Amino acid sequence: MTNELRNLLADVFEVRPESISDKDTYETIKNWDSLRHLQMVMAIEQRYNLQVDSEQIPNIKSVADIVQLVERAGQQH
Repeated sequence: MTNELRNLLADVFEVRPESISDKDTYETIKNWDSLRHLQMVMAIEQRYNLQVDSEQIPNIKSVADIVQLVERAGQQH
């Protein structure tokens, strides 16, 4: 995970960047609720200039899923 992505997630979830790891999930980040989930998706879409399919949004359940999403989008450009 890049520092840029880690900082973005830390901003959305209001936690320290160093507290976020690839192993984290919506269950381990206490501020990861449904509202912040959507805010996180919008922040990623804006920062990385990508469009997340609305059917894919509920399947994002971990930081590893987010990293994979961003990496896949980067490979398509």
